[in-house]
Amino acid sequence: MVEKDVDNLKVKKFEKIAKKFAGYYGIISVDPVVIHVGRFLDQVPEFFVSYKSLFECLKSSEFHLINSWRGFAESDSLMLRIKASDELIRDNFPNVTSYNLCNTHKQLELFKANNLESIFCNHNCFIDERIFHPIDSITKEFDAVYDARIIELKRHYLGSKIKSIALLYARNDEERQTDYFAKILSDIPQAYLYNHNESGDYKNLSPEDVNRCLNECKVGLCLSEKEGAMLASAQYLLCGLPVVSTENLGGRDEFFDEEYVVTVRADPDEVKHAVQYLIGKNISRESIRKQTISRMKEHRERFIDLVQNIYYNAGYDRSFKDEWDSVFFNKLLKYQSFSGIIQRI
Repeated sequence: MVEKDVDNLKVKKFEKIAKKFAGYYGIISVDPVVIHVGRFLDQVPEFFVSYKSLFECLKSSEFHLINSWRGFAESDSLMLRIKASDELIRDNFPNVTSYNLCNTHKQLELFKANNLESIFCNHNCFIDERIFHPIDSITKEFDAVYDARIIELKRHYLGSKIKSIALLYARNDEERQTDYFAKILSDIPQAYLYNHNESGDYKNLSPEDVNRCLNECKVGLCLSEKEGAMLASAQYLLCGLPVVSTENLGGRDEFFDEEYVVTVRADPDEVKHAVQYLIGKNISRESIRKQTISRMKEHRERFIDLVQNIYYNAGYDRSFKDEWDSVFFNKLLKYQSFSGIIQRI
């Protein structure tokens, strides 16, 4: 076995162990215990194993689990997996009560039809408007920007006709080595890669860095056909960027408005012309941002009502609305160790 293969096995083994001691979640309350969890559709069966250590340590406490689904969650086959996961948790840890946040009305109907406690709360409402905002002092360098992982479902090729385009992307080492990655760099040679330094090496960008990058661009791109709500779409809007989107499923259009979003067919020429059209409209960035925040607040209020009902039913005389500012952070999710919440409780 070559050294590279050995290293990859070590990494995978470490990741498997790490999943038992850490998760992607936010602490909403420690008394009663309420956590907001980011759930990935390709990891539904693994969720119980990943969070079992946390559930075990807190099995003497009333535990409320609010699931925020990442990806396109509107299929009957997925419902079977989610129900099985939910039942496994309930059978082993009857102190755990699960709730689901749905990105679309169709997703909500599907979850409720399967007796899964749910509300309509698009996870894009948790993007922090204090981080993503217009910066008037920054000069616009690019006509369009696409903030998306470089994987096939994102359909980067649809932006290939745009002469002035920038790309932002989060990646893992496996994605960096794919033929698709190389093909995108070949198909869009004019693209500026924000995540590359002068030597061409990849660099991670903080949310504040991403905000500055978006402010250097005139239009945001959303080019996938089917995915989840697409966090980047809300980040564009909070920065005051109009958006060109393809026809899509998954929930990103919940915060869209025809005044500043143009939806086109999956055609590079249509994408290019829509970008030019929106640049020509010269829409007020503050207007885009203001309308987006207004829509986001409607979803946040549903989330606040959900937590308030948890408080009420558990016999707590507290106002979660008053606690919101001290609880809220960008996405309401971050990777963190389980020991942290256990120690706090």
